[in-house]
Amino acid sequence: MHKPLIVQKIVKFPTDAETLWIALTDPQYTRHYMYGCELISDWIPGHDIVWKGATDGQVYVHGKIIEFRDGEKLTFSTAAPDKAIPDNPITVTYELTPHKDHVILSITQGDYATLENGTEHYKNSLEGWDEVIEDLKALFEEEEEEEES
Repeated sequence: MHKPLIVQKIVKFPTDAETLWIALTDPQYTRHYMYGCELISDWIPGHDIVWKGATDGQVYVHGKIIEFRDGEKLTFSTAAPDKAIPDNPITVTYELTPHKDHVILSITQGDYATLENGTEHYKNSLEGWDEVIEDLKALFEEEEEEEES
């Protein structure tokens, strides 16, 4: 039995759930915080989801939609573009919890313990999510600055 390696990030955003959901799922926003990639999907469980470079059109990550509750929760599998999605894939879940003047985003990704070199992939993912979250938060900081002008 292995010890699970699950990335868990919980982040507060100074916006409403609808606005954050759009930032998480609309390609025109994802390219600003997800390493220049646009998130492409029709959001139907069992259908494809891809992260495609906005400038080069290359697919960097692909997967399948597992669960989609518009504005609330998205779960999908992930794999490198040259790999088939395994029977026990790494999954990513975004879950939004609205509050009065903000929304909480919970991001869960794993289980890296099932992968070859899983500990290394887990550590890279932890660092990667920190960068992504910082860039995603910057979208909302820019929005606040524009409103104050």
